Amino acid sequence: MIRRAALPLSLALLSLAACGGAAPPAPPLPPVTTAPAAQLALPAHPTAALPPWASLYPSARTVDQRDTLFGTEVRDPYRWLEDGKSPEVQAWLAAQDKLARSKLDALPDRAAILARLKELSYVDSQTTPVQRGGRLFYMRRTGTQEKSVLYFRTGKAGAEHLLIDPSTWSADGSSSLHDWSVSWDGKRLAYKRSENNSDEATMYVMDVDTGKVST
Repeated sequence: MIRRAALPLSLALLSLAACGGAAPPAPPLPPVTTAPAAQLALPAHPTAALPPWASLYPSARTVDQRDTLFGTEVRDPYRWLEDGKSPEVQAWLAAQDKLARSKLDALPDRAAILARLKELSYVDSQTTPVQRGGRLFYMRRTGTQEKSVLYFRTGKAGAEHLLIDPSTWSADGSSSLHDWSVSWDGKRLAYKRSENNSDEATMYVMDVDTGKVST
């Protein structure tokens, strides 16, 4: 009785016999070599490999910061840049911004592009009203405003009342109004306010009738 596992090998032998030749020897496998962990680590940013234009950018020093993560040593030579309040980091960021401004301001079509973008972006706009408890809540922005303003009115013919104007929150415009939601009876407004152009925000609750805000 012929076993099924031997059938493919038997067929291969019969094919070779029919061709009048033997199977060529398999090429030897290359030897497997391993390098020590120290040799596998990346080199420490050689300045000789940098392109010529790299000298235009403010230099960023490197530090010998090494962390061992799950048994592997990981270099982090720019860890010091994570401290955004450091005077050294602030000076480095200012130098980077100065370089970027010098290049961008020199673009020949920059003024024309900026003017056209203002024409397309700074237009009157208004969101679809949200009806809650007989009141309509919506945001509106004119062509001269940087941020939209939240209003409400009672009924379609009611007087318009300003609820939130984010442009008054900060002198540099870095405070923003994020998501907002109104209770079903139209008496409470929950909204999120972010500072310093951050994605993180703090939620507040406003009494619509009095304007009193609580966190």
